[in-house]
Amino acid sequence: MPQPISQSIHSLENELGITIFQRTSKGTMPTPDGEIVISKLLEMKTKYIELYEDINRAKNGDYLKLRISYANTFGHIIKQALVSFKKEFKDIQIELLEKLPQQICEEITTNCIDLAFIPEEKELMNRNFDIETLYTSHFCICVGKNSRFRNKEFLTSKDLRNESIIVLDSTSHKEMVKRANLEGNSIYVTVTVTEPIGEFIMSSNAFTIMDNFSLKGHDHITNGTLVQIPFKDPDYFYRDIWAVHCNTNLSSYTKEFSKHLRAQFD
Repeated sequence: MPQPISQSIHSLENELGITIFQRTSKGTMPTPDGEIVISKLLEMKTKYIELYEDINRAKNGDYLKLRISYANTFGHIIKQALVSFKKEFKDIQIELLEKLPQQICEEITTNCIDLAFIPEEKELMNRNFDIETLYTSHFCICVGKNSRFRNKEFLTSKDLRNESIIVLDSTSHKEMVKRANLEGNSIYVTVTVTEPIGEFIMSSNAFTIMDNFSLKGHDHITNGTLVQIPFKDPDYFYRDIWAVHCNTNLSSYTKEFSKHLRAQFD
């Protein structure tokens, strides 16, 4: 080991009161305390590189930009996550793209985005992507305030047998309908975007199925015009909610954004 490096290590050991390396039959190895120190130093090196790059971008007027695609089910809480994230990272530009899960999967495989938020997707499971499970949701039924079901503790497919359902034209939502054994229900309307679903529910006796977090904090829930009721048949239906970190060069920032989104589930 070069003498200047050795001296720096001894100085750090004396300052911290620990031994960082020890000699063994296999050579010089880090001690348990040394492994912690090395890990922290690597984190500091990464942060230093990020700081250096951010300063250079700011000097050149070239601010960092994150392209984030998200499935419709995230529509409300992802906006809350954005506000929270921007308070901490004011100079990072964000491009939010709401898309259907099948479109997002295509973007992931073609490296068109930096970060994706989607419900679990089988076709991505066996591929080399950095997938983080943010949350495990359970299915809920959404009805209007005048629905005869509004005060029910939970609903089953039998309860809903004669009711009309609103379906989102995505493979993910259709899979939810299939898993919940609601394929036999008459379809009130099929939509390609989520925005009008609430209006259709409030103006009819139709319902839809969604993740339990989809309308968290939404005005329609807080003022009681829409009601979410757990779905059981006979047990809850669960699915994992993912963050897919697509750009390894920006993973420290994408992981920060997913941390802010994860906080919205709590």
